[in-house]
Amino acid sequence: MEGNKKYVCIEDYALIVADWHQFDRALWEKIVVSLEGLTKLVGISASRMDTQLFLGNYKITPFGVHVDAASAFHFPIIGKKIIRFWPDSYAQKNPALHHARNYARFLENSSVIKAVPGQAIYWPSNYWHIGEGDGTLIEEIIFLFSP
Repeated sequence: MEGNKKYVCIEDYALIVADWHQFDRALWEKIVVSLEGLTKLVGISASRMDTQLFLGNYKITPFGVHVDAASAFHFPIIGKKIIRFWPDSYAQKNPALHHARNYARFLENSSVIKAVPGQAIYWPSNYWHIGEGDGTLIEEIIFLFSP
């Protein structure tokens, strides 16, 4: 510590900012242009896109295993991103998985994808998932595409 300054380290936090593109038209236009090739390739309109920013040192997504109403592309900016997935058919047969933060008994039926800055992770809207980390800083941008 320097002089009288005190530093506080918050353990296991997540800051999630949804729809941040709505606050800056110029930024939104740059995002649309940047993702134009991707949206054409996968046949999704950028006009149906939402944005999310996750920042934190959390070990798992704070709200547990969940499913989104939209398909998602994750782009890690800082740190390694790990996403664990279960197909909807499995989640429907195992309702205890829904919003679970303790999901150890379901691990053998999951799939894992990892990405670092410069890589991306994609999954369709019908996959249940949870983000995992090692407690170090993670920052990622997520683009959600509604059908």
